[in-house]
Amino acid sequence: IFDYIFAVFSCFKISTRKQTNKFTKFRPSKFVHKCNTNNIIAIWVKNIFSIVFKPRNFIKVIACNKFSIVFFQEIEKRRHSAAHLMARAISNVFEDVQVDIGPATDDGFYYDFDLPHRISTDDFPKIEAEIARLIALDEPFVRKEVSREECEKLLAGQKYKLERLADIPEGEAISTYTVGDYVEMCRGPHVETSSQIGVVKLVRVAGSYYRGDEKNKMLQRVYGIVAKDQAELDAIIAREEEARKRDHRILG
Repeated sequence: IFDYIFAVFSCFKISTRKQTNKFTKFRPSKFVHKCNTNNIIAIWVKNIFSIVFKPRNFIKVIACNKFSIVFFQEIEKRRHSAAHLMARAISNVFEDVQVDIGPATDDGFYYDFDLPHRISTDDFPKIEAEIARLIALDEPFVRKEVSREECEKLLAGQKYKLERLADIPEGEAISTYTVGDYVEMCRGPHVETSSQIGVVKLVRVAGSYYRGDEKNKMLQRVYGIVAKDQAELDAIIAREEEARKRDHRILG
């Protein structure tokens, strides 16, 4: 998996610079073939625009300066999309929910919440049931670029999201993803429809200071994992349980 590649378009060729600072030239089609054409490719062009496209479906790119290309595995998209649905589910189950951020992680995903109810593992079954219901609806994740003013209206009442919006420099593209009646400010990418997420299991909840600063309010961070189906989920849980047992033996 490639992380970030900084590049400059030059006619039909691209000059790339990796962390090694070595430069190479290649044609876009050859580059995508060299990578994994099963992955979605997202391109963010600094201070100009952002686009997401599928491999073998190239979009003509206007002249521009620096930009970054990020490659996402399918599982990363599913995890990120699951985080969105978890935020939607918790907002449906509980009242007065404030949401912050919800990224994919190496082994799953999490989302940070601020709400009057103290979430516990006892709440997981009803949250998971709501997530499963939302997945079954098979609703599309719809991406849209919006103005700052439009985004402020969409995020009205969500104080953490509005602060995150304020972090985005003037002139930089702002995008949202909508699934059903739930709208998130997000760069993406996401699965095409919610049914592609698979099966979601919540695993734990912990405290997390807003923006990682102990001077700020502590939010509730809910963690989860994603699997293609129940059989894969059972296998993941079994592996994690076995790993915990081994750790226990090591610790004595």
